[in-house]
Amino acid sequence: MPLSPEELRSLASFAAERTADGLLCLDTDGKILYANESAARTLGQPASTLAGRDIYAIASEMNPALWKELWKEIRTNSSFSFEFQLSAAGGRPVHVELIAHHLEPAQRELACVFFRDIEERKRLQSLQQEFVSTVSHELRTPMTVIREGVAQVVEGLRGDINNAQERALTLALNGIERMGRIIDELLDISKIESGKILLKRERIDVAALAREVGGTFQSLASDRGLDLRVTTPAGPVMLYADRDRVIQVLTNLVGNSFKFTEKGHVQITVSSREGEVECAVSDTGIGLAAGDLEKIFNKFEQLGQVSFTGEKGTGLGLSISRGIIEHHKGRLWAESAGAGKGSRIAFVIPRLSGRDIFAEQLTGMLKEVARRGGTLSTVIFRIEHLGPAPATDAQLTAALTQLEQLVRRESGRLNDLFVKDVDTLYMALQSTVKREAARIADRVVAAFQESLTSQKLDPHFHLACSIASYPEEAADEETFLGMIFKREAA
Repeated sequence: MPLSPEELRSLASFAAERTADGLLCLDTDGKILYANESAARTLGQPASTLAGRDIYAIASEMNPALWKELWKEIRTNSSFSFEFQLSAAGGRPVHVELIAHHLEPAQRELACVFFRDIEERKRLQSLQQEFVSTVSHELRTPMTVIREGVAQVVEGLRGDINNAQERALTLALNGIERMGRIIDELLDISKIESGKILLKRERIDVAALAREVGGTFQSLASDRGLDLRVTTPAGPVMLYADRDRVIQVLTNLVGNSFKFTEKGHVQITVSSREGEVECAVSDTGIGLAAGDLEKIFNKFEQLGQVSFTGEKGTGLGLSISRGIIEHHKGRLWAESAGAGKGSRIAFVIPRLSGRDIFAEQLTGMLKEVARRGGTLSTVIFRIEHLGPAPATDAQLTAALTQLEQLVRRESGRLNDLFVKDVDTLYMALQSTVKREAARIADRVVAAFQESLTSQKLDPHFHLACSIASYPEEAADEETFLGMIFKREAA
């Protein structure tokens, strides 16, 4: 016999009050209509006090615009989950993991928000990351000393050694180098998980980078009897990315393919697509089961696979690679037709302009300046060509390189923000008022015009610049960002 409507209501009430998760029921205006006892305990306020208040009273980071966007997500997806910070009694911050469900009883829309306190989990994660980082740093210095000492003995710098000693020390040296790689990977995964990884993005040719990585594996391919292929477009494939980190990812992917490919080929492919660049490494190796396509990106995941090289890794390489690509706002995934049918691991990184990169990094600097108080000025230099014929790429590159050298010399700044684009250099100077920024810009413009002759550059080049200062000319970050790019366009 099914439950009666009254029994169903009692069951729903019982579940809502007995669940360990906090539960808030809100209307489309953000007014709290119901709070269960778990929510009351987490927020340190009686349920009766919470009911009738606005969501903004218990969520300082929430605002009407954000609430409106949240409702769009809830309506579109029926539910929406994310991490957020609520305010408990006395203003105490509480980090929570929440999921909001769309509910439409009778004639109005409601959001049922379940949440749980993750403060303890966050604390333990932080302790874990700090432990890994500290241990890795403490190990790195003695490992470097040991490696250098053993290498000197192997190379005969500390006297003659016999063949047996050389073999033993060479094995020890290989073990030390592997330990060094493990330490580096632990540090990388710690930085990625804590959000402390720093990207030094610059304009790079990904096609040339792929060929460079392929070249480093050519000798290994010959030794293993594998065909190493590198397929790229004929011309350069330009992208704003951290050069060293992209090399690290490609090296990880190619290295993995060599580990698990006994015969056939390993192929690196670079494709230029609208709005993004795709890099892929495919092979004719042992392949992957459908259920393992995501597992391989888990930390320390090995899947029980035995490499043909006999080398056992840490199981961190692919996890680190995905973290690096995601920090570039890209995606990394694996494909395979199944066991024994090879695999393909690919990533895409969106094509952003120098202006996009500058705006993104400048936003972080502005928030820091606003928080601590201070000043910041931006100078945007644009190289214009006033000659009868357009400048060649080589001429423009030479002029931009010269401009960057002059900017760093005349500003005397090494640690401020510099971003190069095709014909533009964006610069942000901290603790600098507009008048000082203008003096720097004047010196750069004068030096650039002089260099056209001394460096035998095209005399038809002209350097234009625009300057803006915060908070001197704009009281908030959004207004300032709009101002500087409006002036650049002018």
